[in-house]
Amino acid sequence: MLFNLVIHRDQGTSLGLEVAYRCGSDENGVIVTRIGSGGAVAAWNARSQEPKRVRQGDVIVQVNHVHTDFNSMIRELRTIEPLTIHLLRKSDPQAPKQVTDLCPAP
Repeated sequence: MLFNLVIHRDQGTSLGLEVAYRCGSDENGVIVTRIGSGGAVAAWNARSQEPKRVRQGDVIVQVNHVHTDFNSMIRELRTIEPLTIHLLRKSDPQAPKQVTDLCPAP
């Protein structure tokens, strides 16, 4: 399943995401490893319905118009407002996520 979310952060509000990428993989995408409480993504989840809530294991495949490489997407997540985030969910949203072989974001 592919879906989009648009995030508008107030100044000083964090996105509230921890992300990583697959080490040694050619796959593009930023993998959501944790959603913190109190961040902009948690606020999105609070006002959204399933299946369009962000979950651990979702893959960010594009941020705004950036989709080519991990570092560019991370830079976009950290600096640009507003954010249009395109997410890919590869499995049942109710299934537990086991995310392995990951390298942390720089």
